[in-house]
Amino acid sequence: MGGPDYVTGVNNIQYTAQFGNGVSATIGLDDPTVFNRTAVWNIANGINASGTGTNAYSGVHAPDIVGNIRVDQAWGLFQISGMAHLVSATYNTLGAGGSATALSEISGHPDDKWGGAVTAALQIKNLPTGAGDDIKIDATYAKGATKAVISTSGATPNFAMFGSTGVAGGYQSVGLGNSADGLYLPGAAGTGGIILTS
Repeated sequence: MGGPDYVTGVNNIQYTAQFGNGVSATIGLDDPTVFNRTAVWNIANGINASGTGTNAYSGVHAPDIVGNIRVDQAWGLFQISGMAHLVSATYNTLGAGGSATALSEISGHPDDKWGGAVTAALQIKNLPTGAGDDIKIDATYAKGATKAVISTSGATPNFAMFGSTGVAGGYQSVGLGNSADGLYLPGAAGTGGIILTS
């Protein structure tokens, strides 16, 4: 659990400008393929017991646009970061497991939608509690960029929560969940396109 997990690095290009007095700004383009995509559920094929449909994330159409403004001082650090992330889906009609069928291409697909994330972070150094003590806090809001908030180094993060075991060998309650960048239900009674996850 936590913010982005870039354990093997991300292909990117960035430019940082130093303005003096510890103030800097960075803008860049990141490859979203490995770490910044969860799933786009096409729920036309139904929902399974863990709440997932058919993953219909399409190929990458645009890089993630990222940037930050940062202030590094003797007292600590303050930073605001942002990311724009394009969420795109394959087709309205899909076979089992998200495979294409003879009808997939002519069924069309929902329009791409831009999502993103914003993070604010603060570090306060030189606390009176002891040498080297500091406080760090950050908050992130994401819409259509779920891995900016909940991340793993693998694919879509999924969750299972188990209640107490009052009965021998069994759980009193089980909760399952998954994460996604968005979902859609094609057709006249559908969602009218991709709904981004907040």
